[in-house]
Amino acid sequence: MHDAPLDMRMDRRAAKSAYTVVNEYTEDEIRRILFEYGEERYAPRIAARIAAARADKPIETTGELVDLIKAAMPAKAREEGQHPAKRSFQAIRIEVNAELDVIAPAIEAAAGLLK
Repeated sequence: MHDAPLDMRMDRRAAKSAYTVVNEYTEDEIRRILFEYGEERYAPRIAARIAAARADKPIETTGELVDLIKAAMPAKAREEGQHPAKRSFQAIRIEVNAELDVIAPAIEAAAGLLK
């Protein structure tokens, strides 16, 4: 909700941050992340806008990223109830923190405890 450096790490010691994802991942990787983790229907447009913008200079803040996301979306989509960047930020945060990578080990551990 306020402009800040692109980070999104839950563990500040982790090497990968939102800056890394936004500025170093390929356009295809960003599109996949936005679609799979954020269910963002405008993922191709947003990924293309990010790739074009970072060709000029790195995207460094959440405010810059929000502006790019908004610019990639049709006006009608920006008027829907939630913040236009909500799904994209969720997707990037999931990638940065590898949040889905813990599911399989957690299920295996839980199954072991049930035995």
